[in-house]
Amino acid sequence: MFDWLEKQGYLGNMAAAGHRIVHGGTRFTEPQRVTPDFLAELETLVPLDPDHLPEAIAGIRFISQKLPELPQIACFDTAFHSGLPTVARMYAIPRRLYEEGIRRYGFHGLSYEYVLQQLRAIDGGLAEDA
Repeated sequence: MFDWLEKQGYLGNMAAAGHRIVHGGTRFTEPQRVTPDFLAELETLVPLDPDHLPEAIAGIRFISQKLPELPQIACFDTAFHSGLPTVARMYAIPRRLYEEGIRRYGFHGLSYEYVLQQLRAIDGGLAEDA
C-alpha cells in the first residue's frame, strides 16, 4: 500500500495517520496521540482483545518506522460506550468478575457515532432519542 501511495505522490502530503482501535479498555475514552508511552499502555490491553490489538499495534509501529515524523492518532470503538450506566456495564457478568475489573463493553462505537451525527444533521430530535 505504501509503495502505491508513494507512486501516486500522496505520502509527502500526509498530515497525519488515523487508526481505528477496537478496544481502549477503561483508560482510553478519547482519541490519543500515539507516543511510546501510549503504545506501552496499549500493549497492556492486548488480553482484552487478542484478536485485534496486536495487529493494530503492528500497524502503528509500521507507520512509525516508515514515516517517523508523521503524527498518528488512535480512536477507540469502545469510547462511544464508555458512559454506559453501571447496570449496563454489569449486564450478564457475574458480580465477582465486575468487582475484579471486568465489565461489558460496547463495540463498533465509531460507526454508531457517525450514524448519530448523520441523524442529527437530518433530524436533531430523532437522534436525541437514540
